[in-house]
Amino acid sequence: MSKITSSRNHRPRQGVKDRHCNSQNVATEVVQPRKGHRKSRQGCYDCKRRKIKCQETLPACENCVRSSLQCRYLSHVAAANISPEQACTLHETQIFNLTDMRLFHHYLVAAYPHIPVRNDNIWIVYITPIAHQRNFLMHALLSLAASHLNKLSSSGLTAAAQSHRLSAIKGLNEVLEEPIKSPEQGDAILATCYALLMQSWYMDDGLPAFLVLTRSCDAITQHVQSLKVGSLLAEENIDTRIENMRTRLKTISDFNIECLRSALASLNALAPLCQQLFEKNFWTALQDCFISLAKKPIEAYKSYLEIEKSLIRMDYSELEQLLDPQNTISQLLLAHLVALQLIMRPISCNERKIYTVTMYSIRMTAWMNQIYAQMGEEYQDAFKWPLLISQLHEKKRLTEYAMISKTLTLHRS
Repeated sequence: MSKITSSRNHRPRQGVKDRHCNSQNVATEVVQPRKGHRKSRQGCYDCKRRKIKCQETLPACENCVRSSLQCRYLSHVAAANISPEQACTLHETQIFNLTDMRLFHHYLVAAYPHIPVRNDNIWIVYITPIAHQRNFLMHALLSLAASHLNKLSSSGLTAAAQSHRLSAIKGLNEVLEEPIKSPEQGDAILATCYALLMQSWYMDDGLPAFLVLTRSCDAITQHVQSLKVGSLLAEENIDTRIENMRTRLKTISDFNIECLRSALASLNALAPLCQQLFEKNFWTALQDCFISLAKKPIEAYKSYLEIEKSLIRMDYSELEQLLDPQNTISQLLLAHLVALQLIMRPISCNERKIYTVTMYSIRMTAWMNQIYAQMGEEYQDAFKWPLLISQLHEKKRLTEYAMISKTLTLHRS
């Protein structure tokens, strides 16, 4: 076995000057410590967003002080105002069972939301601790996980998803009657809205809920913003969504022009049927988005956000008409909206930093069939193209139909 010998066994011979100097240099190099730096792993929210090194000083880092920003650390901000009595609330009262623990695990590893389009991790390190203290938010997260997992594995979780959803909505309505005084309270409310919105994507009858919650999320976000309580989720707006998506969409392939021509031909056939102003505005927003798909992906994303704006601008009576299953033109417009969302999957999936194709292939799968089942025979010709898109989506051939492969794009360029 080799041993580490003492330094005197390697003492340089006297009179050999350069060897003696070299020995001194080596000794000096070994003794001097290497100058390094400590990585910032628990940095504040704004430093992470700006991708700069955070000094991690409390109560505020130097970067935020220098830039006159409110310094917020995600790892502890959720627990900053929690008393010991609050911390043990869920442990004293048994509300959740083993199935819920399974759902919570699925939420953490796969089903957590990605809205706002900025930082997926905000849901794990910030929103989740808040949910431990607010039952309505926890119910919303579990309902999302249940619907998501049920679509992936047919696990018979529909009843659990509905139960948690009803509890979340009930708790949300109760808390909305109280004044919002803290960032955590505002973020709990917004996170519940976003989770319920995303759950609607995985519900067979979720289209009406999706439309209503799109409007609700915008209205509540504006309300929380107006209170200026420092909510992180309330910082999201149309401009920030576009900027955060701009770099993510640079590698998207082009859309097939023939697919887009078929889409516009089908949509143009509806134009004479649109009589009311909200129908015409909604039709125009859909047309603009289909046209923009032939341009850059970021332009298509901008146009889709305009569709959301048109939904938000509708008054309540117009929304009721849009959702009315007996209103044929509204149902046809919604069918084209669903087809557009399915085609735009290669764009929308980039809203999430880490995703799989499976996660997005299970969204909105039954919505088209729900509309088709209510459609009269005289209008089924107008339904052919949206139904084709839905069928291609179910067969996992939609991307092949709607997109130009990267190989063809390279040859063409």
